[in-house]
Amino acid sequence: MIVQQNDIQIVLYEKQQHQLDIELLLETIGEEFSEPISAGNTNKIALPADLYLVAVCESKVIGTISITRLENSNAVLRKMFLHKNYRGQGIGKFLLQSIVHWCVDNNVNAIYLGTMTQFERAQKFYENHNFERIDAGYLPLDFPVNPVDSIFYKLELDYLKQ
Repeated sequence: MIVQQNDIQIVLYEKQQHQLDIELLLETIGEEFSEPISAGNTNKIALPADLYLVAVCESKVIGTISITRLENSNAVLRKMFLHKNYRGQGIGKFLLQSIVHWCVDNNVNAIYLGTMTQFERAQKFYENHNFERIDAGYLPLDFPVNPVDSIFYKLELDYLKQ
């Protein structure tokens, strides 16, 4: 276990233990939107996560987040999802802080991410946590662009390293 907050545990992802719950979580989140939240297998860009965390409540995965290093001390935030019944309770912030702390400890200077137009609450979440919206032309060359993403963000970590 990485950390526990009330009944929520943040743990390292284990495929055999968590993958089925994650697939069910994504299916549930997909039902919230009229537009698809993935483009079939194109959503599974083959980049291994350097850190993949899951939030677990009562043995069920309720949230996920991962980070993958890129070149030039950059990283890409991926797989940030939280079940709708747990939003607004600080769990997303807790997941993000866990990733940001790992990045600071591992000399990452900037975190990039892509998201979809329909994820309006996620966009507000990122903006409330100091991510700046950027044009796709400012993404690192090795950023794995997901075809369903059209909005991109960057978080500079220099201010945390002082």
